[in-house]
Amino acid sequence: MLSDEIRARLAQLSAAPQIAPLGRLPRDRRVQQHLWLAPALPAESTTIGLNLHAAEVQSTASGEHLRIRRPLAELWPAAEAIVPQSIARLTSRTHRSPAGPDQPELHPELAAVAEHFPAATMFLDLETCGFAGAPVFLAGVVWRDGELLVVDQLFARDYTQERALLETLGRIAAAQRVLATFNGKSFDWPMVCDRSIRHRLRPRPAIPLRKPNAVAEETLVHCDLLHHARRRWKRVLPNCKLQTLERLVCRRVRHDDLGGAEVPTAYHQFVRTGDSTPIEKILLHNALDLVTLVEITLRLLQPAAESQAPRAAAG
Repeated sequence: MLSDEIRARLAQLSAAPQIAPLGRLPRDRRVQQHLWLAPALPAESTTIGLNLHAAEVQSTASGEHLRIRRPLAELWPAAEAIVPQSIARLTSRTHRSPAGPDQPELHPELAAVAEHFPAATMFLDLETCGFAGAPVFLAGVVWRDGELLVVDQLFARDYTQERALLETLGRIAAAQRVLATFNGKSFDWPMVCDRSIRHRLRPRPAIPLRKPNAVAEETLVHCDLLHHARRRWKRVLPNCKLQTLERLVCRRVRHDDLGGAEVPTAYHQFVRTGDSTPIEKILLHNALDLVTLVEITLRLLQPAAESQAPRAAAG
């Protein structure tokens, strides 16, 4: 029998850690001095539901899959102001004099994003059934469809629809010049290529860019934001995981988010039972990752002094 004291200690250890509300985040002088801490989004903007009832059926030569498209601004209202401002800033930057001490040169990959955003840049985040070799069941993409930046989620209702999903993803990628991911050089794009080859599809090559204009037209420039975030913020943040950046750079905190380790189990359950409840959480998790990818990219395209200085009017 366990004593009451031991039971109490075990209960304490097993209790889920509590995330402090955004207004009460611990104050770290280094973070305050080196980050542009924007105001948090309203709570409702991080709890927008995404569900399969809003999906359309997408038909391809390989079969069908579901597709859920929404304007980026529906999930991230600040995009209506931030994206045009960023485009104007990038446009004026390209027409200014060459880089100098006050205007250091961008890394070639970020320079490619600056040149091709938003018209020909796509942001990608995958949800899969596991590690290398496992099926892809959700490909989330942000790209410009017509005049709008859209969050476009391609979803396989079962394992047989993966090929159709990859075919649609390939069509989107064919119109792009830049691919932006987070740890995508190690995971997302190798996974797309591996699964595409398995289905006898031909994925578009996506490679790192070490010199300006060093990539052929038929090749995607691959900008892995993880590496650029580490260069910019590794000295001032505890780590450069995506949700750390989301919390301390973008100033957003997620509630009731589905952990990455739970995603494969939730999908297998959906395929077996048809219960879409966990899928809706996965869709929201994926969409919020994409929003953070876009915002982190726009911050990385700012000069370091602007993106890391505290914002004077933060509230």
